[in-house]
Amino acid sequence: MAGKKFLNPFLKIAICITGMLVMGYFLYPSVQSGTIEDNLTVLRALVFIGFTYLLGQSIKQMLERREQ
Repeated sequence: MAGKKFLNPFLKIAICITGMLVMGYFLYPSVQSGTIEDNLTVLRALVFIGFTYLLGQSIKQMLERREQ
């Protein structure tokens, strides 16, 4: 993630959650209507998965810092 060295883990978590909320807002109507074959829907889903992965990494990093 960009800013891995200088961003606070809490800030990275907030960025990831915000990104997931925005992507979920645009992704939900497409998934609900059943038009998953659309290229834009697939791209939004991939970005959502990316934010989810980065959120997991940020939480893991935050927990590692607390243990030290």
